[in-house]
Amino acid sequence: MTRIVLIFCGYASLSLGIIGIFLPILPTTPFILLASACFLRSSNKLHSWLTNHSVFGDYIFAYQRFKAVSGSAKVVSLVLLWASILYSVLFVVSILWVKALLLLIAVSVSIHLIRLKTLTSEMRENMKQERVVSSALTQKKQGCKNENSLKAENAAAER
Repeated sequence: MTRIVLIFCGYASLSLGIIGIFLPILPTTPFILLASACFLRSSNKLHSWLTNHSVFGDYIFAYQRFKAVSGSAKVVSLVLLWASILYSVLFVVSILWVKALLLLIAVSVSIHLIRLKTLTSEMRENMKQERVVSSALTQKKQGCKNENSLKAENAAAER
């Protein structure tokens, strides 16, 4: 039962993270990381798919391994965050305490982003090497599973 709940939460978080790509007020990274954590605890296949994904994989791996993000990701995140918050404060929201809350959230998220390590070229190289090794181990593990399942199928067919 827990496994099913975690898989559901992983998909829900991933969906929210994808929506956050197009809707700057919704944070992408925390939802993608939450999806990764849910999949890690519930499904090796889904976790492997997400961490090897062409769009999300490098971000997840860099954050999990180094607690770092690329400089360009920081800049884009901060620009989109402040553009959407300032637009909301100036043109959308009229309640003073909501404006203050939005600005407080923007400042808090900005501090968090700035305090994260910036991914260096050395970290990127290390990441590439680790991902190659990880990929090779995954393929080897899947090969063993396929061999074992073939042996089991052959044994069942012989009976």
